[in-house]
Amino acid sequence: YEYALDYLNKSKNVRAPNSSGLANTLLNLGGLYISMRSYDKSIDFSKQSLKIFEKLDEAEGAAKACNNIGNAYLKKEDLQLAYRYYERALSYEEISPSLRQMIRENIRVIWIEEEKYDKALDAYLDDLRKKELKQENTIISNLNAGILFYRKNEYEQADQYFHDALKGAKSINNKELMSKTMRRMIDNYIFLGNSDSSLAYIDRLAQTEDELKRNFTDAMNMNAYKLRSDNYDTKQRSQQIKITALLMGIIALIGIFISLFAAYREKVKRRDAEKEREQKVKTVLQEVKLKSTEARLEGMLEERKRISDDIHDSVGMMLSSTKLHFESLSKRLDSLEMNQRERFDRAFNMLSLAQKETRRVVHDMANLTLKEHGLKAQIEELVKVIQNTEFNIDLKINGVEDQMDQKIATQVYKIVQELIGNAIKFADASQLDIQIERIENELALQVQDNGKGIAKIEKSTLRSVKGRVKDLGANIKIDSAKGKGTQVLIDQIYLN
Repeated sequence: YEYALDYLNKSKNVRAPNSSGLANTLLNLGGLYISMRSYDKSIDFSKQSLKIFEKLDEAEGAAKACNNIGNAYLKKEDLQLAYRYYERALSYEEISPSLRQMIRENIRVIWIEEEKYDKALDAYLDDLRKKELKQENTIISNLNAGILFYRKNEYEQADQYFHDALKGAKSINNKELMSKTMRRMIDNYIFLGNSDSSLAYIDRLAQTEDELKRNFTDAMNMNAYKLRSDNYDTKQRSQQIKITALLMGIIALIGIFISLFAAYREKVKRRDAEKEREQKVKTVLQEVKLKSTEARLEGMLEERKRISDDIHDSVGMMLSSTKLHFESLSKRLDSLEMNQRERFDRAFNMLSLAQKETRRVVHDMANLTLKEHGLKAQIEELVKVIQNTEFNIDLKINGVEDQMDQKIATQVYKIVQELIGNAIKFADASQLDIQIERIENELALQVQDNGKGIAKIEKSTLRSVKGRVKDLGANIKIDSAKGKGTQVLIDQIYLN
């Protein structure tokens, strides 16, 4: 990146003002800054190039600039602005079919991010019906259509499009597309309950990956021969050696992957033939997911993780508190008095509440509860259930009586849940102070415990809280040290 920036800036400085050459240099700078994850700089340079392209009436360049800006906003997760610039790029009539197809593909990425699966699917199916795409784009459209049917749990339909994609990839001998398609087919066959086909495609995938490795090695050997034949200076030779070492490292990693996959295949072959199919399918799924670089918690697995996180945040914390109740009672069960009997009954009631909470989370009813009772009442009820003589919670809520956006209220409630759960399960705290205050359009949350604290390296235990804070666009500050408790401050939660 450093060398690229140096040469592009030199190019920018010698280009004529308002020339096509300057516009292209600015466009390239915008693309480079996207790779460097400097999205604001990318937007700035791309807008400069867009202004020149439009002044010169160069539609292709202007469309590329709009696409660059859309890509930068997409990386910033501002889907609305990204969509606006993609639409603007398509408004230029005289642009190449390949660029138009690329921009349309980016718009479909936005639809998928917004979970508008039907809309994206209709677009891919429309492309396939028109039969105007190049062969490789047809393969990609079939593959994406299959993925969308898979996400909609329509596995039979997905299988049909995956087969069309694989057939097309074979016809042009594109092993990379074959590999991507077979990985999707393996997952799809598991949900179809067809473990035999899933295992068969695991074998074919391993063979394809092995061929990719061999092709890559041959290309590397040819490249090394060319490098030795050319008359490069000492500095260039040093750079080439570094590049070659890096690529050989990549080859070694691919070799490790193939070795692991081969070992997995041998393990499958040694399995007892009488083992239940359901257990075998589950094992195959786990192994394939561990070794697939593209399996990123999508479809049903995303939904399962979401439910798992919710259960961890709420039910785990409530059950831990219930355990504290029983531990305190276990010391005095022999002389159970009336007031202790009340505590015993209360603990059992908490178990019942925990069971109800489990069902509530699984059926995703959190939003409905918050909508009916409000954030303040829901948190007060949570604190009332959790606190006891061994774990006291001091709760102060100011200005939160009014109803607020349900998504924001749900996120704040779940953050409070997890912070209470961490204090009970991990911090060994006996006192927890919670302050929630609303000033005009902003909400701030502070949670402090007197527990054992967490070291800097352990603060990753709050990753779920940090994820929710990021979704809210808020700030989080964690002040903690071992033996000195933990204070979590979350502010700038804007309510509109």
